[in-house]
Amino acid sequence: MTIKTIRCCLCGDETTRKFFWEAMVSYTLLVNHLLAEVANHSQFQEWQSKGDIPRQPIEKLIEEFTADMSAALPCRFRTSAVLMTQYVYKAWFKQQQKRRWRLQGKKQWVEVIESDNELAQTTSFSQEEVCSRAREILDLVNSRGIGSLGNQSRDKPKARVTLLGFLLDRFEGTHNLLERRAIVHLLKNNLTVNEQDKDLKSLAQQLESKKIEIERLERQLESRLPKGRDPNGESYLESLLAAIALPDSVEIGHTDANVAILKEQKQIEPYNSLPYPIIFGSADDLIWSVEVHNSAPHELEFILKQKIATAKNRKKKNSSDRLCVRFKGLRNAMFKVQCDRRQLPISRQFLTDYEFHFQTPEKERFSQGLFILKSAQLLWCPNTQKHHHKPVSEQTQSSGGNPWETHRLYLHCNIDTRLQTAEGTEEVRQQKRQETLKSLKGQEALSEQQLQELELSATQRSHVKRLRTTLSRLENSAPHRPSTSRYQGNPLIVVGVSLNPQTLLTACVVDLQTGSILNTQNAKQLLTVKNVKVKRGKRSTLQLKLADWRLINKLHLQRQRNLTKRPEEYKQGQYRENASESSLGLYVERLLASRLVNFALKSQASTIVIPDLKHIREILESDIQARARRRYPAQKELQEGFAKQLRITIHRWSYSRLIQCIRERAARKGIAVITGQQPLQGEPQQKAKQVAIAILFGL
Repeated sequence: MTIKTIRCCLCGDETTRKFFWEAMVSYTLLVNHLLAEVANHSQFQEWQSKGDIPRQPIEKLIEEFTADMSAALPCRFRTSAVLMTQYVYKAWFKQQQKRRWRLQGKKQWVEVIESDNELAQTTSFSQEEVCSRAREILDLVNSRGIGSLGNQSRDKPKARVTLLGFLLDRFEGTHNLLERRAIVHLLKNNLTVNEQDKDLKSLAQQLESKKIEIERLERQLESRLPKGRDPNGESYLESLLAAIALPDSVEIGHTDANVAILKEQKQIEPYNSLPYPIIFGSADDLIWSVEVHNSAPHELEFILKQKIATAKNRKKKNSSDRLCVRFKGLRNAMFKVQCDRRQLPISRQFLTDYEFHFQTPEKERFSQGLFILKSAQLLWCPNTQKHHHKPVSEQTQSSGGNPWETHRLYLHCNIDTRLQTAEGTEEVRQQKRQETLKSLKGQEALSEQQLQELELSATQRSHVKRLRTTLSRLENSAPHRPSTSRYQGNPLIVVGVSLNPQTLLTACVVDLQTGSILNTQNAKQLLTVKNVKVKRGKRSTLQLKLADWRLINKLHLQRQRNLTKRPEEYKQGQYRENASESSLGLYVERLLASRLVNFALKSQASTIVIPDLKHIREILESDIQARARRRYPAQKELQEGFAKQLRITIHRWSYSRLIQCIRERAARKGIAVITGQQPLQGEPQQKAKQVAIAILFGL
């Protein structure tokens, strides 16, 4: 499912905003209480092993907590507290589980590599024999696939169904010394065959990097449970008092070591002061309407002239109707919706779906699963907009006012992009129909009398009735959606993408039938405009062609400047958050994603294969620290300075955001996007080719 989030601002009167701020602060305190109580629950270990928390214990904790509250929270807020607690702990359980799996795999990798010395001393195999056996293992994997060779058990993660996991498991399960030597050779050379054995220096650095990763993972596993938010500032005040508190004279002497401890600066733990978002789990939790602007009769002529005068400039043309939204359980609070012009058609579709559904007779209503809106979150954010009509002094005064005046309410709407077209809507309809039939298990054609004979409980009968209603509503007509023709590429041509800190991105068009490279472009070539033939003003044709590419250099210099100045500004209390770097980075990533998708369309590619770089930050940081330790052994201060300089010199890209931009852009054009494993070493072009070829073997 292609899910996309759009953001819109909600405008309401001061009384409404005050009510929501105070209610959401109380709601945040409730969530904090639930997070703490769930961690102390007797069944917490059982829930952690399952990876989820049931609703009933959380609802019981809410009843106990709200019984002592003077003002009752709205029912919608209590439901959201259950969803938020489940969401926070489910994400935490999953993150801890991934860390344990990664820690187990890295420890096993280190043990296998360190056992190579013992194997080399007890065996006398030549380098040619080891390489030959390694090629046989790779050929076996390529011909039969990992899924048919690996022993998949429930206690092993899905991530182990890879070439690396297969080799580690095969090393444990075999007693053939030659095969063990071949597996170690593949692990040392990044899953490839190398005729020359790896030099000891690079192998030692690789081992040091892995050990640093293990240390970091062990510290992360010892991290405490979710701590919640601090809307009232009480937790921050407690941390501040603990940091400045002095010990009793009895507990500490007047030695130089103890005095040095007192002089040491203590880091005050940061807390998020914003309330938790309110979660709306379904589309019918939001009520959409339109506020019609009624003009006086003597104003109609003036408005008509104004519309005619601005008809040529679409950017200045505004609709007289304003989209509004209310929330179930809080119908008296109405907000006007402000969104970007590009998102306005989607917001209008929310209104169309809502009116079409609830204005239709109940038996003819279409399923809510075909609503383009899937879920939403209501949250507060600081108001960073600059009001030019206000004097500077008034802005300064307003910054220290009430929080509902210095913050703005935003609505994050999660949509299914497939439901923007008629073809995508039909695809979702058939998918939900198959899921519903599977859940009914043949009970969709039974009569009421036959259902009663099955001796189902009241809950089961209600569930079956709800599924049968969903199935019948899926057959009803949904609102009209525009029809688009789907892109059909050559299934044997794919575009492989490799990412690295220096060149950012390299795209390679590969023919899967022959394995040959048809075309290659890096980030500079993708961002270069080739059809510029006339200079513009003082800018030459070369400057115009490279204008987009120079944005990358501008972004890199801006990030370097911020990295060097930010610590000093923090110390002096002069740091101010500036979104220009993030905005420029997002613009460059969207532009690069657009050019990459156009490159795939011109190449008639059916699929874009992107690297699976879930832990790229951890790998880069561990490599930097390993290089620093080898450069300055046993000198911690020099290691930190060298590592800091390395972090400044390399590009710091938001890889996950870039990949998300590629996914969104490719989904609009109908190009499939899948992930493949990127080698750790090699030229960018060869890395991109290996990523593309990985689609054949499911690596």
